[in-house]
Amino acid sequence: MDKISGNKYARHIVSAAVIVAGTFIMAVGNMAFLNPYDIVPGGFTGFSIVLNKVFVPFVTPGVISLILNVPLFIAAFKIKGRSFSLMSLVGTVAYSVFIDLIPMLRLDLAALTDNALLAAIYGGILLGFGYGIVIRTGGSTGGSDALAGIVTAKKPSASFGTVLLFIDAFVVLFSGAAFSIKYGGIRYGIPPALYAFLVIYLSARIADYVIEGKTSSRAYFIFCSDPDLMAAEILSRVRRGVTALSAKGMYTGREKLVLYCVVLRTESALLKRVVFESDPSAFVTSANTNEVFGEGFARHTVYKKPDGGKN
Repeated sequence: MDKISGNKYARHIVSAAVIVAGTFIMAVGNMAFLNPYDIVPGGFTGFSIVLNKVFVPFVTPGVISLILNVPLFIAAFKIKGRSFSLMSLVGTVAYSVFIDLIPMLRLDLAALTDNALLAAIYGGILLGFGYGIVIRTGGSTGGSDALAGIVTAKKPSASFGTVLLFIDAFVVLFSGAAFSIKYGGIRYGIPPALYAFLVIYLSARIADYVIEGKTSSRAYFIFCSDPDLMAAEILSRVRRGVTALSAKGMYTGREKLVLYCVVLRTESALLKRVVFESDPSAFVTSANTNEVFGEGFARHTVYKKPDGGKN
């Protein structure tokens, strides 16, 4: 049991360290690139930055963010469980510390350029990359994604993405209005808000790439007149495995076999050529696959349990 517990705690420590690294990258993108141009990329952190700059300058954004996240953390603990809440606590606290620490270090990378667009692009890339690391490791930075998770848990019909988009859009519009009032004109608040929407889109795309991986494979369903011949051609010429699935045509009522085959994107053209050379009347559908594990593709690392133990 001691060895098992030790392995479990070691995994938690490694996960926590990776989450901290991810939040640091996020904080660099936010505070070193976006903050100097008043670009607020949504979320509770963005809301905290606006409150700090416009309404309560005597309280740091990190402290405001932590205060706002307390009720969310309590709710997440009840709904998501202890393990998720622990990793979320690590991410939330680390991110809040870093968004206060980086300005103190005067790490103003936006000063390298006077172009707000470049700052938005690189800030968005870092935000998305860091966020992807946090989520892929099983953590969270609290804030809007935690709130969206709670809302969807309570109301399953609600879309997580829609709730998240609504929260981020509200924060961005709020920042535009607040900065317009502070600086005395709408022309000072609207441009940062427009850049913020660009950051939200870019960071989301980068985060998806980190979390799900590059879409490098395609899955094909092949309907043909002679499945045995088709499978033999694919096996010999494409050198990829083929699985036959039983199906029934609801219009004709006939039983038939449908072939399922996953190939790399670079092999897609070859597969289609083999299919239609073998059966010009074949019906083929395909879909992108974000992750494929197994022989001929990526290997998935699993933690092995000690012999005779339970985890």
